[in-house]
Amino acid sequence: MVLGFARTTGGEYFRALAPSLPRALEQVDESLAKNAESRELLHIAIEEPSSNPSLSALREQGATVSRELVKAKEALTRTSSTVNQLQAAVERYALLSYNAVQEVEEQCVALGRECILLLDHLDIMIHRAEEKSHQADSLRSARGRLCNLLEGAQIEEIPVKPGDVFDSAVQVATSVVASSSRDGLVVAVLRKGYEMKVRGRDVILRPAEVTVTRCMRNRKLEPGGRNETKARY
Repeated sequence: MVLGFARTTGGEYFRALAPSLPRALEQVDESLAKNAESRELLHIAIEEPSSNPSLSALREQGATVSRELVKAKEALTRTSSTVNQLQAAVERYALLSYNAVQEVEEQCVALGRECILLLDHLDIMIHRAEEKSHQADSLRSARGRLCNLLEGAQIEEIPVKPGDVFDSAVQVATSVVASSSRDGLVVAVLRKGYEMKVRGRDVILRPAEVTVTRCMRNRKLEPGGRNETKARY
């Protein structure tokens, strides 16, 4: 609806203003042509003494040239006004389009987050059904369809596995375990993370929640740390 409003508003400006521009330009051309013709007549009259033009005739020709110049100036003024209105319409249309695109992007990101929450619920239901030895084929089918929709929307799971180095750009350390060796290694993935492609850039819908190691000699890594290096909404 927002995009439609932007297109309609911009289109109305163009339809209202564009038809007047060619006519204004024609008026400028006509005035300039008449001006050139009058100046040529005045030039001939001055250059050809054999014609013996009277002073009144020269004055009349000069007055004609002046009137044509005034008309040309008025036509140029009208044309300039029309061009300015068209430029303002283009700027309004661009602003409305940009705001509409931003709103659509935010709505898509919000919808993507709702979809991955639904995916979480399906995984939980499938897991519980398997624990109770119940049929879960319909749930798996629904999950498969939802995954296809997410793939079509360029929503992907953030790859992370135990043993990876903790990456605060796409992960959140929700818990830590003591380690006597290396600090900041992923021990377990507690909740999957997802990212979405939006106009060529990665937007984090949800960072992966992980458990990481913390060396007893280094206590700088704290749960909940996050590095905002990727776009977030």
